[in-house]
Formats: sequence, structure tokens, C-alpha cells
Amino acid sequence: MSFSDWSHKASSIPASGLSMRRRADDAERAELVDTLGIVSCERVEADYALRIGADGAVLMTGRVRARLHQACVVTLEPVAEEIEEPLDTRFVAAALAFRNQEEEQEALSVEDVEPLLGDTVEAGRIVLEVVAAALNPFPRRADAALSEHGTLEAGATGPDNPFAALAVLKPDASKD
Repeated sequence: MSFSDWSHKASSIPASGLSMRRRADDAERAELVDTLGIVSCERVEADYALRIGADGAVLMTGRVRARLHQACVVTLEPVAEEIEEPLDTRFVAAALAFRNQEEEQEALSVEDVEPLLGDTVEAGRIVLEVVAAALNPFPRRADAALSEHGTLEAGATGPDNPFAALAVLKPDASKD
């Protein structure tokens, strides 16, 4: 299985809408780990509804939840992260996807509009993108700290300090 299997045909969505509860299987979680370059993924699940709007757009609303581990930026040890994010996306014909958006708009002010690829609503891609956007860009263990010289502080645990090789390049301030 793959997140690409979480797709729906827009023409198959009933007038009353479609409600889905999806949970990623082992292969899909492995795909997420590879795609995002994280340590592990224990859970990804999405509850979402698809309905056809008055303008013919497909509206996707719901929630995404995930539990995963990233590498600490200081110690490289796994850091657990829980994600819970809303889904709120409009799928429109590809030719209309960006028609009403000006070039210089601020990214957060732009409506989340996605192109329909033919008749396909790529729900899995949106779930994957929501998880990626919600990741902490600088995951850090609570007890991980760097000294003012960029080395691990006493008491901080972890594998060999990734900055140790750079420390030899830094001029010794005590010789000045």
C-alpha cells in the first residue's frame, strides 16, 4: 500500500458526501519515514470528509494525527513527536487552481487550493504534506544542551558529538 492509494474519484463522491477514516499500514508508515527522513513513525491516521461544493470543487475537511520520532538536532537521539492538525483543502480543476491568486500574496493568506489530477482527489498526498508541514524543524531532547563553544554540555547524553570535528577548526581564543 501507499499514500497514493488514499485517492478518490471526484465523480464517485455522492451528493451527501463521503466520510473516511484511514490508518496508515506498515508500508505507508515506512514510505513516510523515507520521504520525510525521520527516525520512525508509529501512527498516522486521518478522519476526513469529501463533498462537492456549489462551484464543483471537492472540499476536504477533517483531522490528521501522527506519532513519530525525529533525530535530536544536538544529540541525534530519537525525539518523540505527536501531531494533530486540521485538514481544510479545496480541489479544483487544474486550470483553475491558481487563477484567483496574485503573484505576491503572503503564503499563509492564500487559500489551500489543490489541482484535481483528472478526476482524482489525492487525499493521501495531502495527509503526507500536512504531517511534513507540522514537523518540528529543530527537534531537541529536553536535556540536550550545547555549551557556548558548540560542544555537548556535561550531563548531556548522546552519541559522539557531531560538532567535535568542527571544534578543531576553530581558533583557540586563549592564545590571543
